[in-house]
Amino acid sequence: MTTPAVPHSLHAVKNFGSNAADADRLLKTCFERHPVYDSVLNGDTYLVLGRKGAGKTAIFSKITEDFDPTKSFAAALSYSDYQWAHHALQAEAGAQQQLRFRASWRYLLLLTLASAIVGRSGSAGDMSGAVWEATTALENFLVDSYGSANPSFTTVFAPTRRLDLSGTLGSSHFGKLTVKSVEMSHLPVHFNEVNAAMQAAVFTASDPEVSYYICFDELDLGFNPDDKDYADQLSGLILAARGLFLAARKAGRAIYPVVFLRDDIFARIQFEDKNKADDESVTLHWDYEDAPVTLRSLMESRFREELGTDSKPDVAWGDVFDESELTRGSKPKYTFMLDRTLLRPRDVIKFCNESLAAYKKDPAGAGLIANKHLYEARNAYSKYLLKEFRDEIHKQMPEHETATSILQRIGLTTFSRVEFVAAAKQQKLDEPAAEAMLRSLFDFSIIGVRRVGGPKSGSGWVWKYLDPEATFTANEQQIKVHPGLKEALLLKEPREKLGPGSSIDAEVLVGADDGDED
Repeated sequence: MTTPAVPHSLHAVKNFGSNAADADRLLKTCFERHPVYDSVLNGDTYLVLGRKGAGKTAIFSKITEDFDPTKSFAAALSYSDYQWAHHALQAEAGAQQQLRFRASWRYLLLLTLASAIVGRSGSAGDMSGAVWEATTALENFLVDSYGSANPSFTTVFAPTRRLDLSGTLGSSHFGKLTVKSVEMSHLPVHFNEVNAAMQAAVFTASDPEVSYYICFDELDLGFNPDDKDYADQLSGLILAARGLFLAARKAGRAIYPVVFLRDDIFARIQFEDKNKADDESVTLHWDYEDAPVTLRSLMESRFREELGTDSKPDVAWGDVFDESELTRGSKPKYTFMLDRTLLRPRDVIKFCNESLAAYKKDPAGAGLIANKHLYEARNAYSKYLLKEFRDEIHKQMPEHETATSILQRIGLTTFSRVEFVAAAKQQKLDEPAAEAMLRSLFDFSIIGVRRVGGPKSGSGWVWKYLDPEATFTANEQQIKVHPGLKEALLLKEPREKLGPGSSIDAEVLVGADDGDED
């Protein structure tokens, strides 16, 4: 057995952080510099996609809370702070359905930039004449219209607001405005000219040596697949971010609007130029190994923070988990854990915390975290993962409780398509409804399918979270429930022929790819 390097310290560790980024005490000190973070920081993208829990909020928080004010500015805008009802009144009459809110989002982006520029400005002697004039124009507009150079994000579209455009914002330098004041209810009619004037002033007044980030997060909190206005507002935000991103790049300004959005929500909304946005986006995902940062390196940074000492500052995975002892199926503990996750930071943090809790409760726990502690942690972890799935899919798949009931009725980790349809019929669902349910379960990675041949030789299980391009087809016959749900759904491994109608070879299925036979 491995000689424990820091076992005595494990009992003193409360946990290895929180699986929720907004409550994670170790987020700042143990932040892993994922390549997606660098893509945002370097201004390479305006759209970050990823599954819930993949780490989007961690990157959002790092950028908006930990920037150098001498070199950059960052604004954090989230759903919970936003007056969506007020914004809904700003739809452009006559615009295409998905474009109704593009101009209103652009206005909000420019207003945020104007406030940042004015807040950072110095005296007239520190600026050129053009920069001073543009800064003054923006300040006059903000103060005259909102009563402050730093208006609240929540009041931008307040219905009682009247915008005062009589100041220098309407001068010929930035664009002729046809009106001197506008009631908020009439702003959509004047968005184009107001936005053009404000953008000209913002580009002139912004410091070319400063990077400006305006980041949007938590947009899924208000997601409703049946709410067309919500989908159109999201589409408008993405289009507005793209338009300002490209315009700023052309003007030589480091202005970076960034939208952090769940990939499944992005897949559901439709709008003009979506293919371009998709190509220009980056997707946040994690690999097992062979990457600049992995979930192993993410956890090791947390181990160092909690267990490192002056004599041993570096604490590796093997200093916490006894990897000399393979799990059932001859898997290292790291692989055993990750097979039960969706390759998300929150999942591996949760599994490590539950394993630590089991270790601390073990009277004989004096070495490293062992197999018995992982096995004991599975029940609590599995219940957590089931709740995660439910939280993610309940709006898009209202019948998820019925689907869960069908999986429990079957009672096996691996089964045939025929069996699922038969069990669904006992729940009063016809075959087309059962097929649609399987497709939804696959899309959220609650189930995977076994495929033979294809681009890769041999056969294997296909999971949506590992292959976002994978789709569920009418030919799927062998189905597997995500290994992380086995305990929560009280499932068993198949050990014999599955009965009439089953097309699955039992020898293929017994313990297949799981290594976790009981």
